[in-house]
Amino acid sequence: MIWKTSWKNIWRNKTRSLVVIISVTLGVVGGLFYAAFIDGMIKQRIDNVLNNEIGHIQIHNKDFRSNNEIIRTIPEGDKVINELKNDPEIQAVSGRLLINGMLGVDAKNSGIQMLAVDPENEKTISGIYQKIIPGTGSWDKINLKNKIYIGEELAKNLNIINYNIRDNVFDSLREIEVSEEVLQKLEPLRNKRFKNEKIFIRELKETLKSSYNNSVKNQIMNNARYYRKRAKLIFSFVNADSSQTSVAYRIGGIYKINNTLFEKSYAFINANQFRKMAEIPKGQYHQIVVKLKDSEKCTIIKKQLANKYSSLEVISWKDIQADMAFMKDFMGIMYNIFMVFILAALSFGIINTMLMAVMERTKELGMLTAIGMNRKKVFKMIMLESVFLSLSGGVVGMILGKILIAWTNHTGIYLAGVGEGMESLGFSAICYPSINDTFFINLTILVIITGILSAIYPAYKALKLNPADALRTD
Repeated sequence: MIWKTSWKNIWRNKTRSLVVIISVTLGVVGGLFYAAFIDGMIKQRIDNVLNNEIGHIQIHNKDFRSNNEIIRTIPEGDKVINELKNDPEIQAVSGRLLINGMLGVDAKNSGIQMLAVDPENEKTISGIYQKIIPGTGSWDKINLKNKIYIGEELAKNLNIINYNIRDNVFDSLREIEVSEEVLQKLEPLRNKRFKNEKIFIRELKETLKSSYNNSVKNQIMNNARYYRKRAKLIFSFVNADSSQTSVAYRIGGIYKINNTLFEKSYAFINANQFRKMAEIPKGQYHQIVVKLKDSEKCTIIKKQLANKYSSLEVISWKDIQADMAFMKDFMGIMYNIFMVFILAALSFGIINTMLMAVMERTKELGMLTAIGMNRKKVFKMIMLESVFLSLSGGVVGMILGKILIAWTNHTGIYLAGVGEGMESLGFSAICYPSINDTFFINLTILVIITGILSAIYPAYKALKLNPADALRTD
């Protein structure tokens, strides 16, 4: 009876109740979406780290990471790899050679770390082979002689990516409905080659003037961009006998993983071809990368491998990317704290509404007390009304939030203004919001607690009413 009465009471003043419910709904939707947006960015970053960059666990010679000397290899690396492949908790394993050196073309040079890999094994622990930009090559070419795979940012630094507004570029721009005014302004740049992005953007700004904006810039750049596929890249490094060595490579493909720093710093080549030039014996590696079936077991399996291979250094992705591991572990707590602040602010609206309801029903509450309703039931009725108000808004907010998150997770959110900055930090310029279902359970509990706490003061005011005085109230 009390439950039914409490539900009916909140609809006595529909406008006032709806204002509170809508406020709670909007607060919950905003909080949910914010948490999902941040969580989606972090999950994407961690997924990129684990599947494209470093894997779950790495094994090195104990002295390798301190100085990166080419002679600090893992002895009997093949044996270690075969043993790891037989572990039921491990999904895939691959060995790598890591060599620091200079990569140059024409007069441009850049310091990089070369990753010499086994092409087939690398595909099982890294998704780089799927990140090759269409039109720049394919991973299958890695078995051909002296093919190299570089990141898009490194290609920009070495002027491998050029720009030229040829006749076919004008045709493509017309197809995507770029205005004729813009096309006419571009005429002075027709068939003119620009060796890098910076120069090209500067010329576009000077040529287009008032017609220049990010949308037009991106449309022109995407169509005018081309790659110097036949460019010869020279990689210089110090081999195992401490002599300077240089090797010429042709581009097999250019990859893009939305991590500017990684794209600038790492290139991939075939390990079998490189061993002879670097004078590294067969079966030895600088790094063994391990991919687990269950990433949640990373810490446990790392400890097991560290005990098994005590003469080697065993580290997990949490050791390498400590900042990301901290964010992953701490953000769940932060989401709940954030929602507590939102609901705490909304609780003042609920308290105000319940106080007004109690004051308006002073005579009614006095009558109920006079005919035998005890204080416990009065308190319960006020509390249930408050909980129903907060829970109604919370449930609607969670439903709308879930729909909004599902929609944006499907379409993605392009961070146009800060995309380049995000990629320089390793985050994607397109965010796909997502949130764990357990967060909804926590949020439901928080909404109910908010309703209970918001009812305490109004219920206390109701309990302080004197039945005789309340009945005399007009």
